Amino acid sequence: MSHSIVVTGATGFAGSHVLEALNRIGHKELHIIAACRDRRKLIPEFKGEVRVGDLRDPDYMDRVLAGAEIVCHCAAWTSFWSNKQASRELYLEPSLQLIDKALEWRVKRFINLSSISAAAPKFSANAYAPGITRRYWPHLNNMIAIENYMQENAHHNISMVNLRMGLFAGQRYGLGILPLLLPRLKSHLLPWIAGGKTGLPLIDGRDIGQAVVRAALAPQLPAYAAFNIVGPEIPRAREVINYISDHFDSP
Repeated sequence: MSHSIVVTGATGFAGSHVLEALNRIGHKELHIIAACRDRRKLIPEFKGEVRVGDLRDPDYMDRVLAGAEIVCHCAAWTSFWSNKQASRELYLEPSLQLIDKALEWRVKRFINLSSISAAAPKFSANAYAPGITRRYWPHLNNMIAIENYMQENAHHNISMVNLRMGLFAGQRYGLGILPLLLPRLKSHLLPWIAGGKTGLPLIDGRDIGQAVVRAALAPQLPAYAAFNIVGPEIPRAREVINYISDHFDSP
């Protein structure tokens, strides 16, 4: 069966791995559309359609969704703390508007990338558990707001799929917990949280790509579906740091 799939944030870490996973399936069955701001940053092997623009542009929203059946929303913006206004303008508002446009264009499936931190620590194992807002973490609160908006707008004409991801790791990843920790390893300024016992549920970019593609092409899903995308084991922070030290010569 042929499918027309839009991948937002196609030049980013998650989006580029989704394009790689879609490429492996082949273009004969799929019409893949990469949505990005700079086509020069796309992975070299991508040969599908490219729609260049900014998700903050209402006209681009219409252009990027024209004819789409499935939307893989991989566009991201991140902050560990503060930056409330930037997170709202650069991430929350465009994401909510993209959902509205997907409903208007009668998209059949909308896939969103969220974080298992949304319901952490007590309820993180349950992908359907309501998100827990934090006063100090406005960006996570915005991720939760998107999850809630998806649930509110899920119905029989569109399937909303929320993927709560673990902590990103892998090729082409430059922003997140591991890139934050590595420079501190070299300067001996690494802060141990809870004595290094804090869990780090890592997920490799290749597994992210595979998870998103499976969510996009699964034959039957309910109006709202939620999954945790993490590895089979959750290592502790001290285990991860020791592994990096032993295998990559970091102090």
